[in-house]
Amino acid sequence: EIMRIWGYDKLPSTLPGGATVRVARESDRLRQEGLVRRALVGAGLLEAVTLSLSDPARAAALDPTHTPVMLLNPLSQDASHLRTHPLEGVLGVVATNARRQQADVRIFEVARTYQHAAGGDTATAEPRWLAIAVSGARRDPSWHGGTEPVDVYDAKGLAEHALASVGVEGETRAGGALRGFEADCHGSLVTRAGEALAEFGEIAASARA
Repeated sequence: EIMRIWGYDKLPSTLPGGATVRVARESDRLRQEGLVRRALVGAGLLEAVTLSLSDPARAAALDPTHTPVMLLNPLSQDASHLRTHPLEGVLGVVATNARRQQADVRIFEVARTYQHAAGGDTATAEPRWLAIAVSGARRDPSWHGGTEPVDVYDAKGLAEHALASVGVEGETRAGGALRGFEADCHGSLVTRAGEALAEFGEIAASARA
């Protein structure tokens, strides 16, 4: 009571004997994600944050060969397993906007997919992805134009822009490992050694239905 009346602000600040203070540092992963986020927001994209729960029908439309990680007690059938394809979340956002007659969408998401893998506590692997989706017009409407639709080269440019933000450059190759793209409109960015860095393309008609 005496100290309260006298004033706690008058007490000197001291650390316990032998205590050390360590300055918190941002991890390499968070720093990398921050660079990519700033680059894409600066390019006019909005960040989306979607659930890791996935609709089996939507996932099968993108990749019918994948075996998903199922939930033991799902709340509903359209959220009964974990995301298997990195584009599931952003495509869901595009579909929602299209139903509301908002065709012009430019979004990205930093997300994880989930797949069965031997070892570990959960016998799963959780790779991290950057997913980008663009649809509608290439530019905002204006008096001098802005009605040209986006195409696969816009997607490629955004992938290159994201890689450049972390100091990585890739070479263009036709095709890729990810399913869900039109076969004749699908490409990859790879290292000189052939390691995949990014994939881009037009979503297959079966996945857009």
